[in-house]
Amino acid sequence: MADLAQWIRGRAGIVSIDADFFTNPPEQRLLPPMRTWLTNEAAGAPVAFRTEHVDLVDLVPRPVEFLINFDFHMDCRVEFLHGDPPKCPPCSASVFETLLSDGLIERYIWAFPAVRRTVAARVFSSAVITGRQPLLSRIHGIEGRDMAEALTGIEVESVFVCRSPSYATVTTDAIYDDLQSLTPTAS
Repeated sequence: MADLAQWIRGRAGIVSIDADFFTNPPEQRLLPPMRTWLTNEAAGAPVAFRTEHVDLVDLVPRPVEFLINFDFHMDCRVEFLHGDPPKCPPCSASVFETLLSDGLIERYIWAFPAVRRTVAARVFSSAVITGRQPLLSRIHGIEGRDMAEALTGIEVESVFVCRSPSYATVTTDAIYDDLQSLTPTAS
């Protein structure tokens, strides 16, 4: 984590927050620091709120050095991680494989919930063992708590917040609404 946190310093990128990241209590406890980051550190950066994660594809106008995605789901298919080409056209489950393959993001950083640690380890291990995805060295997985701590001081070009209708709960919808209320000029 320290190497990646150091790497993103001085580089510009996008932070994506899917409300389903906050499904479980450990991540819900990260909401106050994320709110503070959004209102202080990311102040001035354009913020977009959408219902579908795939909408992000149209909002990345030019290549950026990194994209951090706080999300319950990786939004890269296992098949892609094992060497398959990106899904065309993209869908919400494949949005980041599309952005990587199209050269719009140099590095993809999945900030996953603590409860997904074992899943993340299995997914990355199987991709490394398979060894057929040339973009794998540009894909990272980091526990969301650690990534949230590393947000301070990074250069944010834009923020994308979405709610995945298929996974939405009363709690995650309330969090989405709360984040949206912090940015009255969001698009």
